[in-house]
Amino acid sequence: MRRIHYSALFALIALSATTLFNSCCSDKDDSTVKDNPVVEVTSISITDAEGTVLSEIDMYQDSTFQFKVDVQPANATDKSVTYSSDNENVAAITPSGLITAGAIGTANITVATKEKKISTSLLVRVVLSEINIYQDSTFQLKVDVQLTDAIDKTVTYMSDNESVASVSSTGVITPGNKGTANITVATDDGNFSANILVHVLGNYTRITRSLTDEGRAAQAVDLGLPSGTLWADRNIGASSESELGQWFYWGDVFQPEDSVFTEDKYKTLGAYKANADIAHTRFDMATLLWGGEWQLPTKAQIQELINECTFIPENGGYRATSNSDPSKSIFLPFTANCDYRGWVRGYNNYGWGCYWSSTPEANNKADYFYFNEYDVISLNAGYAPTGRFAGLSVRPVQVPPSE
Repeated sequence: MRRIHYSALFALIALSATTLFNSCCSDKDDSTVKDNPVVEVTSISITDAEGTVLSEIDMYQDSTFQFKVDVQPANATDKSVTYSSDNENVAAITPSGLITAGAIGTANITVATKEKKISTSLLVRVVLSEINIYQDSTFQLKVDVQLTDAIDKTVTYMSDNESVASVSSTGVITPGNKGTANITVATDDGNFSANILVHVLGNYTRITRSLTDEGRAAQAVDLGLPSGTLWADRNIGASSESELGQWFYWGDVFQPEDSVFTEDKYKTLGAYKANADIAHTRFDMATLLWGGEWQLPTKAQIQELINECTFIPENGGYRATSNSDPSKSIFLPFTANCDYRGWVRGYNNYGWGCYWSSTPEANNKADYFYFNEYDVISLNAGYAPTGRFAGLSVRPVQVPPSE
């Protein structure tokens, strides 16, 4: 009887200890949850570099566009997202959110949380409404036929002016005389078609030979910038650092025969409607003239140059001296510009320089690097981007590949 009593007492003590232990552990777990609650993602937005929310964009073939993702709330426990494209042939997407435009057509880019609970989409239209071709070159059209029920997606190509631009059965455009031609791409049943206006501008080799030869002599200067960007030691069209070089429309190497830059002329060029950064695309004057290692500087790269260098007045311009290594510098001459009225401005004693970036802005404008003799050194003259049809200078850069 006593044994049973002790056993019951032992069981009672054991039960009480277990209850107390579980109670302690339960209180501790509740405390942990209360101290570190899981914060769920409530919204995702796709934005451009300036933070503007995007729902759709137009891109030109072979161009790229880097967007940003805004995940809310800011203190969400897991803000990681995945990227996907419903048409990789038209718009491919990398794990970092870089879109590469391929064939003409449309694609939806989806950004979603890992659990796919929250997502958003971006409509990408790859367009090619008009192009420039030089007489000693060709252009390969890429076409994406989006007919989900179509068995035969074969297309035919036609030109309304074969003497200016002919097109092969595979979409290769071959230029002829200077002028314009309309290329039509149509499905064999004739129910769907698209038109492309082709401008034949002249002999590319003759137009660009001198600019390209000068580019071969250009040196890339390492200013010790945080991004690793290297700046050319001269402008395109200049044979030395102090020469002014050549003016350009934004996004084209075409040179007006009368050296007057106007909007009417510029509207015939392909970059007039571009809304994505043109660095390293077929619109990049630096890449076209100096080769694939060179490109137009982006808005961010220009701002970095302004922030990381000291600008010292020098005869005819400024010397940008590296803050991290004062022995390294580049000279930027006052190049003036040809404004929207066709007036040449800034020569002689006016003293200012205007240099294109690769970054577009709304209303057919683009960002540029501006400085003058009154120590104003800024993006966009400190207030606004300029029309893409102005004639501005180009100072190319190189971006070493990331390791």
